[in-house]
Amino acid sequence: MQAKWCKVVIGTLFLMMVAGSSVTIAFADQNIGGMLTEWFDQKAEESVEEIEEAVLIEQQKQTEKLKEELRIAVEAAEEEMHKFVETEKNSRVEEIRQHADSLTEEIEIEESEMKKAKLQELERIFSEAKAEMDQVLEREVLDDAAADNLIEEREHKGEADE
Repeated sequence: MQAKWCKVVIGTLFLMMVAGSSVTIAFADQNIGGMLTEWFDQKAEESVEEIEEAVLIEQQKQTEKLKEELRIAVEAAEEEMHKFVETEKNSRVEEIRQHADSLTEEIEIEESEMKKAKLQELERIFSEAKAEMDQVLEREVLDDAAADNLIEEREHKGEADE
């Protein structure tokens, strides 16, 4: 039993030492103002640490929120840009098609005008050739008539000379 009492006494002394070292009692000869200043400094330091921790946690939350909002905004901007590019591309392609169609129509008009001009040129050449052929025929007819006249004149002359 003595060992038991010894253990109890040692445990009690140990507890008193632990309790006595953590509890500060203000005695009449100690400075109460110093104790209050020390307590205030300790509480201020704990408050600053608590505030810093709260700010850090909130900053992390807001940073994640901003990252998500930024990701959503970038995706929306990419979608808008894609739509804009597609619209502009289609618009430009359509303008090019319309321009090519108008050029094609001009070519057809120019071709028909060229055909018309060629036909007029061919008609003029044909008319000139016809006129020249008619003149050759008339000359031949005249030449034949002149030759006949010349032959008749010689024959008359030969009869007259005889």
